[in-house]
Amino acid sequence: MSFLPPHQSNNHAPVPVGSWNPKRTAQFGNGTWGVRASDGKLIGAWALDFAVVMVLTLIVALAMGKNGAATAIVAGVGTWIASSWIYGFLCLRGHTLGTLAGGTQLVKLRDGSAPGFWRSGWLMFLRTVLFPGWLIVILFAILGAGDPNVASKSTYHASIDKQQTRALQAAMRP
Repeated sequence: MSFLPPHQSNNHAPVPVGSWNPKRTAQFGNGTWGVRASDGKLIGAWALDFAVVMVLTLIVALAMGKNGAATAIVAGVGTWIASSWIYGFLCLRGHTLGTLAGGTQLVKLRDGSAPGFWRSGWLMFLRTVLFPGWLIVILFAILGAGDPNVASKSTYHASIDKQQTRALQAAMRP
């Protein structure tokens, strides 16, 4: 039985998985299909990963607090940055505690495969350090401290819903 792939018509080009639109089913760069994770699952996964990194940061900051507030702040910031990379390195194949809890996986838009060792560390640093920093800049901008450029669409990675992607790919097999 043959049928047209989801969301593809004669008038429109295929929608990339990483795009933010109501159609969550789309093609990867290599032609395979995936289902973008729901916003609720993404927010939950990011929140859990952020909490893991922040707990480590707070433990170190509190332990260093006996040496003074300045020492605690420096140790906390250093731990926040370092622990995000280490946590990313330990969470291979696109799985973190957040993605495991949410049933999602971080994948490359090129082919749907998991990011490698270095990319995993970088992506966790983006999620747990740079993204919250970006939110702080936005908050300051709202409060009148500036006007930042807020473009943040990834062209390399997306989070997919593993169960729905497997079901979609199984249904599309001949």
